Amino acid sequence: MQPSFRILILDDDKLVTSSLKSLLSLEGLSGAVFFNAPLEALEYLKKHPAEVIISDFMMDKMNGIEFLSAAQKLYPDSSRILLTGYADKNSAVKAINETGLYKYIEKPWDNDELIISIKNAGEKALLSQQLKETNKKLKEYNTQLQELVKEKTADILETNEKLSAVINCCADSIILISDKGVMQSVNPAAEKLFGRADSILKTKNISALLEIKENSLNEILSSRKSGLFRDVYAVNAASGSKTPVEISFAYIPENKYVFVIRDMSFQKETERLREDFI
Repeated sequence: MQPSFRILILDDDKLVTSSLKSLLSLEGLSGAVFFNAPLEALEYLKKHPAEVIISDFMMDKMNGIEFLSAAQKLYPDSSRILLTGYADKNSAVKAINETGLYKYIEKPWDNDELIISIKNAGEKALLSQQLKETNKKLKEYNTQLQELVKEKTADILETNEKLSAVINCCADSIILISDKGVMQSVNPAAEKLFGRADSILKTKNISALLEIKENSLNEILSSRKSGLFRDVYAVNAASGSKTPVEISFAYIPENKYVFVIRDMSFQKETERLREDFI
């Protein structure tokens, strides 16, 4: 199976490029392109990408290090290999350190070593491209996720503001209590009903402000259910007056309850007047 990476080979010796073409063809690497002039190879690379770029060292007009450095600017993720003679070994090592070459191979090379190096270089370049593409997608996904979180947060804040406005303007008393009966949040109607400010009410147990059978309140708090409780009186701590109320309650997560307390004074007075009339 032919590999999916593309190969460009540059050597000013036509005999070398011809032998390499035959070698690569035998190994199934027949998709490679070959050049004998650096400037021609560079012009080709400006229009056609390559994952593996191989260049001879000593050439006219541009040496191999200069050519591979120019190729790196065009394709940073490519794997670049320098073919060099023994005398140029130090220059090759320096080029690896300075320009990030994949490796250098001395002439005359071992055919097996060369083919293995080319295949490994191609796999490395493809993995680098895949990683880059994955990082790009992750960055895009992260940006989209941040925008989504921003939108959802704005929606939640808007909903909370509307809910707070409804609760604060509601004529019924709305109280959040723990499953032990301790008040944790009250609205202005509850402050008026019980005759105490929010800061004071949040230190008290609701059982101290309701005339209700103790076992009935305990049953409510231990039931973890929703329901309705009638014939209850709310005690105003400031005046000592008692207001007939009706309590709707609902259990919410984290062992809490919402109590909605409705003043039943008008209904009670209406019932009394009707009974008196009868």
